[in-house]
Amino acid sequence: MINWTTWSYLALAKWISLLTFTAVAIWAALRPKSFVYHESPNQKRWRDLRIWSVLLLAVQIAIYLAL
Repeated sequence: MINWTTWSYLALAKWISLLTFTAVAIWAALRPKSFVYHESPNQKRWRDLRIWSVLLLAVQIAIYLAL
């Protein structure tokens, strides 16, 4: 039998994880373009790591919200 304290700890861990993923996504999105590309000769939009990191973190957040 699982008591309510186990469920509350799991809920707390879930929300801490969601807040951490959200904070990292915001931090990544706010990085300047010069930081992301850093003297790269090819600065096409699909090579922008800010976009990829936010997309991957959005998937991770969606998974945590679904569970």
